[in-house]
Amino acid sequence: MQRDLDRSVQRTLCRVLLLLAGALVLSCATLVFSTHRLGNSLQTLVADRVRPLSDLHAVSQVLNVELPRVIDPERPSEGRAAAVAQAFERLQRPWAAYQATWLTPEETELMRDAQRRLTELQRLLDAAPAAAERYARALQPLNQTLAALMHLQVQVAEQELQQGRQLGATAKALGLGLSLLGLLLCAYALQQLRQRVLQPLRVVADAVATLAAGERTDSPELKALSGDFAEVGEQLQRLRRSLGTPGSTV
Repeated sequence: MQRDLDRSVQRTLCRVLLLLAGALVLSCATLVFSTHRLGNSLQTLVADRVRPLSDLHAVSQVLNVELPRVIDPERPSEGRAAAVAQAFERLQRPWAAYQATWLTPEETELMRDAQRRLTELQRLLDAAPAAAERYARALQPLNQTLAALMHLQVQVAEQELQQGRQLGATAKALGLGLSLLGLLLCAYALQQLRQRVLQPLRVVADAVATLAAGERTDSPELKALSGDFAEVGEQLQRLRRSLGTPGSTV
């Protein structure tokens, strides 16, 4: 084949290979980036939404189950103050953990209101450990605040989960697009190989078979390639002469 044609084929194949490599690199980068973002979203969801929701549940458990049992007037009053103090100590651990998480401005405002009501409840029980009725009335607005905080936790968690789903869908669509681009580039490369390499070789093979059968061929494609074979023959003759010079080794 002609040298210009060879160079054209090489350039075409190089472009296709570069495009394929670029598509592969972009696909891998997209996969790594989307996986990293999705991992961060899940970590944020667990750290800032799931665990704080569990902490709020623990606070509500102490306020609505343990403390009412401790201050029940039918229970013996001996050691009641110490039991109340221990219950508030157990409550402070999950409450402090909740306060240390990332909160929206609305959650921050509700958290401050809940902290104020918690302080009032603690002062009430410190002053009167058996004030069950007053405690129940004071607990009701605090429960409403805690319920609002839990609702916000779930709402924000759903939003973050939806963002993670959208990110996954975008990565999936981009990956499919890059895969389709790779398939198209492969098809283009195969078409170029067939048109510029395989088809001329097939013409030569058919012409050789025709000549071997004792027939004459006037294929225009073969005539177009005759100059190329002549050039190859001249190169072989020059190589043979150079090998046949004195001092050369065959």
